[in-house]
Amino acid sequence: MLKIEAVSKLSLLLILGLAGCSGKNTKNTLDASDLKAPPGVTLPLITQLTGAGINYQPAWSPDGLHIVYISSDRPNHDNPQVYTMKLADRSEKRITWQHGKAAHPLFSPNGRRVIYASTTDEAKEDTNFIKDSLKRIAGKGEKKVETESFWQNQPFEIYSSLINGSRIERLTKSQRYDSEVSIEAKDKRMVYVSSRDGFLNLHLSSTTGTYIKALTQSKNVKSGPTYSPNGLFIAWVEYAEGMTSSDIFIGDSLLKEKKAITDSKAIHFQPSWSPDGKTLIFSSNRDNANNYELYAIASNGRCLQRLTWHSSNDTEPAFSPDGKSYVFTSDRSGEKQIYRSDFVPTKTCP
Repeated sequence: MLKIEAVSKLSLLLILGLAGCSGKNTKNTLDASDLKAPPGVTLPLITQLTGAGINYQPAWSPDGLHIVYISSDRPNHDNPQVYTMKLADRSEKRITWQHGKAAHPLFSPNGRRVIYASTTDEAKEDTNFIKDSLKRIAGKGEKKVETESFWQNQPFEIYSSLINGSRIERLTKSQRYDSEVSIEAKDKRMVYVSSRDGFLNLHLSSTTGTYIKALTQSKNVKSGPTYSPNGLFIAWVEYAEGMTSSDIFIGDSLLKEKKAITDSKAIHFQPSWSPDGKTLIFSSNRDNANNYELYAIASNGRCLQRLTWHSSNDTEPAFSPDGKSYVFTSDRSGEKQIYRSDFVPTKTCP
């Protein structure tokens, strides 16, 4: 069992969206001294979209008119729930009303459904998890250290519902972790992270929940799989042993062939494809081990471009359907909130 180094521990918390957060809502405290862009770099306009509670893991609707995300620490609930926002007026709508924790929401390719992970059922079904939780509540259990096995045993399953929250369907039913879903454009298959084999690997199922196969079978932690817009490729994150670094890989839809597009010298994670499939944006601490910024890179691994310059952590980017902007999570206001930025591609790399 491997303990995660301080930086990598934060990374894994961000991947799973389970970092313990508490506190009241805070106003945006953006100050000029927080901006670190070098001379000659013009930063695009960045707009804060959320403010109530703690908000993270944003994803776009196919028409670009809404986002879906996780929100917690609200006056009427503390546990993470799924929300949507209409971007035109920033009106919010709560989608889930569940016990447990929700995570990693996204819209289906036709925009009619929301897919997400939740502990609402498995946390009640797994007797070992229940016994362990009761011991920790009573102060009699061992203090949990955020290790690989800790996250592997989190009782998440994958669900689907209509965008109004009705007609909930459970898509997975295996012990341990099932989450971080991506759906191919044809809406026939979904790739996700599961620890059903004892390790955090990538697995493939139909979008109705029929299990197909494991796409990876190794002990290295995998995270953040995402289909390319045409469904022919998958990008994902793979951690080195000890989880002190990670790379973004791209492979065909069955992962028979793969290549790394980052360089293993830091944490690189949370990739998101541009709508033309030529560019990915991601989060990394490659320039400062204690700070995460956003970057863009061509799908062939060239043309690396830094997008954000801030003393706070910028993570979980998601390209808009038109490729002109992206949303992301940042704690630059004091708590995790969701922001929107224009995307200005580099002009120095053909």
